[in-house]
Amino acid sequence: GEKVASLTRQLALQALLQIDRGGVTLGDVLASTEIAGLGTRDRAFLHELVLGTLRQRGFLDHALRPLLRRAIDRLDRRTRATLRLGAYQILATRVPDRAAVSESVDLLRHSRASGLANAVLRRLAREGSAPLPEEIQEDLALVAACLGGAATIDDTREMLEAAGFQKIKIQSKNGSRELIQAWDPHKRQNAEDYVVSAYIEAVKPS
Repeated sequence: GEKVASLTRQLALQALLQIDRGGVTLGDVLASTEIAGLGTRDRAFLHELVLGTLRQRGFLDHALRPLLRRAIDRLDRRTRATLRLGAYQILATRVPDRAAVSESVDLLRHSRASGLANAVLRRLAREGSAPLPEEIQEDLALVAACLGGAATIDDTREMLEAAGFQKIKIQSKNGSRELIQAWDPHKRQNAEDYVVSAYIEAVKPS
């Protein structure tokens, strides 16, 4: 019979497409009736896929770019989101590469892009991501944006609320600027103006 991608990944892709089109908040998308109806583990996995793919989009695009014949932004929305979702699973989760590839292909099963997804993601699983450019490696702010999952305080709060947390408190640590300065080996990037070290407290009702 015809293979169908798991419901969790179908909903994750749908969420990414809604966010890409704009006009909705991440919290509203993740609070949809279909997502809320998933089991606890599936819903947690979906949150990881969506939030991780969004946070690391710059790094994922960097990893995919050498494997594509055209700029990723020139691909249609569904293909672009599916490639990023598959790349995130390969590079940043414990999902087996074979499952990440096959599920991504299944998400595009009625599209000519399914062959593209199969070839690109299989090659990514085999070869891994190319190193980040030297100028990015030397810029702590860019590394944080690409790899560290850095997000604004408002975005972080929204992500936690979407995942069901309440009573969220985000407070800068004392001495944060000095701590960030100590991370910057070049002492010239003013990283403390871009990144803050913070305490996060939140409660998730049982």
